[in-house]
Amino acid sequence: MRILLAVTLLAAGPGYGMDIIGHRGASRDRPENTVTSVREAFAQGADGAEVDVHLTRDGEVVVIHDPDTLRTCGKKLVIKESDLPALRALDAGAWKDNKFAGEKIPLLSEILDAVPAGKTLIVEIKCGAEILPALEKILAARSAGKKLVIFGFDLLVVREAKRRFPALPVLWLHKGEKKAPGQPAAYPEGMLRAAREAGLDGVGLHFEGVSADLVAEARKLGLRVFVWTVDDPAEAERLRKLGVDALITNRPGEIRTRLSFD
Repeated sequence: MRILLAVTLLAAGPGYGMDIIGHRGASRDRPENTVTSVREAFAQGADGAEVDVHLTRDGEVVVIHDPDTLRTCGKKLVIKESDLPALRALDAGAWKDNKFAGEKIPLLSEILDAVPAGKTLIVEIKCGAEILPALEKILAARSAGKKLVIFGFDLLVVREAKRRFPALPVLWLHKGEKKAPGQPAAYPEGMLRAAREAGLDGVGLHFEGVSADLVAEARKLGLRVFVWTVDDPAEAERLRKLGVDALITNRPGEIRTRLSFD
């Protein structure tokens, strides 16, 4: 099975703008990685939403950041050791505010159904390549009319994802390397070329280490640059002027309103 999609993302750069992506939805205002959070991101004017996925013991793709449920559900279940019914019995909203009590850990299919036509969903793989067959089936069945991007920190996993999803943009996430306390992370020499040699479409980088030289080098290699997680409008404006393709933020509505788009 192969997903055949025509995927077009805004080509960023001076005069072109920059996609605004809700980090785990609109996670400042809603419980992260829930259907309500994703819907709120689009209600705030986001171009896309980013969510995290894990594979359950019974083979379901669920949307949650951590490998267990303690932080966001108040009770610890390890995702890969748990079946979907046990996970769905938990409350994934009350930790944020009692008014969100009753929110469930969503299936990826439910998140896809909440993405408007023509908008982007970034799917960040938080586990290993074992999730890819299930992910392939879901995306083939539920992604029509939507723009999809695959993220991951594990280079081997995203390389395999690109092999399975050749029509989709697949990006390698990298945190950079801290040189000294309080200093921004630096990206290792050869990182961009490694992404290119792996057949990937770009990189997703922590914003602090992103410079004009880095963006220029990425462009020479034909790579897209996404940055995370940016909640300061001044920093967002700096990155827009550098020409990054997309900016991931917990507050998409505020960032979109305050940026001085051309």
